[in-house]
Amino acid sequence: CPHFSANPGVINTLKDDRVGYASNRHRCVARCRQQPTEQCCGASNFHHPTCDVTMTVVRCSQKLLKRLRPAPVLQEPAPGDNPLGEWCADIDFIDRQPFVVLMNACSGTILVLPGRAADLKVLHEMAAEQLAALFSACKIYSASAIAELDAWQQPPTFTRNSNRSLVASMNQRKFEAWTQFAYNGLTAFNVAVRMLETPFSRKELGRDFHFAPDLLRKHLMPSATVIPLFTDRRLN
Repeated sequence: CPHFSANPGVINTLKDDRVGYASNRHRCVARCRQQPTEQCCGASNFHHPTCDVTMTVVRCSQKLLKRLRPAPVLQEPAPGDNPLGEWCADIDFIDRQPFVVLMNACSGTILVLPGRAADLKVLHEMAAEQLAALFSACKIYSASAIAELDAWQQPPTFTRNSNRSLVASMNQRKFEAWTQFAYNGLTAFNVAVRMLETPFSRKELGRDFHFAPDLLRKHLMPSATVIPLFTDRRLN
C-alpha cells in the first residue's frame, strides 16, 4: 500500500505498489498444500475450505458507511462463516488523504488501506492482499488461513458498528495507526505490520495484553506453539 502524504501523486502509486504483494494469497495457498494434512488443518479428514462459500461481516462507523453506500441492511446480518469472524472498520485522514482501518474482533489484527472513493470499491480485494501478506509475515500457512482469504474475495456485508467496546478499541488502534503515519513516515502496509508487534487489551479477550499474531495462530493454527511474551517479537 502507498505511503500517505500531502502529495496526491504518491497515493496514485497504489496499483504499482499492490503488484508487490498481490500474489501473497497464491503463495499462501501453495504453501498450505505442501504441508501434511494434519499440519495444515489439524485433522485427518481434510476438507479444503475453498470449496465452501464463505462471507464476512464488517461493522463500520457511520462515517465510513456514508462513503461506502452499501445496500441497506434491513435486519441484523447472520454471523459470517469465515474463520476469524467479524471485522470492524473506520475511516480517518492524514494530510487530507483518507485511510481505512479494519480490525478483527477476535484477534485484534489490523489492516490499513487507502480510503478514496475508488479504493473503497475494491476494499475487499485490497484487504485480502494485505491480510495474505500479514499471514506470510507471521508464517501462518493453514487451511483456515486460506478460508479467511477466500472469504475476502467477495464483498463483505457492511453494517453499523453498535458495539461500544469495539468502537473504543477501534478508536485507540486508529489513533495508533495515525501516529505511525504522522511521526514515523511508514507505508500503510508497514503500519499494519507494526500493529502486529503492538500489544493491545480488550475486556472481551481478558485482562492481559495480547499480541495479534498469538491470537491468529490460536484461531488459524490451533496446534501451533504460541511464542512466549518475553521473546523477540519483531517480524522483520
